[in-house]
Amino acid sequence: SQSLLAYLQETTSDVILSAAERESAKNLLKSILNDEFLFNLHFHYDLHETVLAPLTKMMQNDKISYFSLMEMIKEKRKILENWTYYHSTSTLSPALSEYILLTTEALYGSFKINLGDRKKFLNDCLEHIHRLLRELDRRFTPSKVQESLSILFDPQYLLTNKKNIGCLNYGRAELDFLRQKYKKFPGFDSNIVRNEWESFKQSLSDFVNSFFYN
Repeated sequence: SQSLLAYLQETTSDVILSAAERESAKNLLKSILNDEFLFNLHFHYDLHETVLAPLTKMMQNDKISYFSLMEMIKEKRKILENWTYYHSTSTLSPALSEYILLTTEALYGSFKINLGDRKKFLNDCLEHIHRLLRELDRRFTPSKVQESLSILFDPQYLLTNKKNIGCLNYGRAELDFLRQKYKKFPGFDSNIVRNEWESFKQSLSDFVNSFFYN
């Protein structure tokens, strides 16, 4: 913050302090008032507050559903992808965009900074985003089993797709996939599973409808 920078600047000339302490304050102030450092600081602030923190918080919930998690990842992926379509500062992440606009005169608040190679800084940020997107793809590969179970039983999915539940063939493709996948599992009777699902389907539809009516 500006108050911290002002304190460091004052410290650099505080005769009460030792020469070593004044020199340390001077070096720290110089390190902070570095365009590349501030550029990356604002970028990573946006990355944490907008993308990483919400994902981390959601994943701390042991009862999170597959559908909710994948919807969150889809939303955050879209944000990251939008940041890579750089046409103007308005398409960048918010804090970084503001930093760039407010420092066009080489001033950060009341402090002078030397502007660096911002094209290079931006390219480094974009490469970081692309690496993060690849990592999200690697860690959260879609699961056909989980998707099928979500379509059949996940309350959040059912509520989101309320209009589809009443369709005659709703869930049958997913049910057939699961029946085929686990047909050799000991004690698994695919015909009983199919019949149970067909009898249970109306209850799911009633549940969703009652939720909205209430």
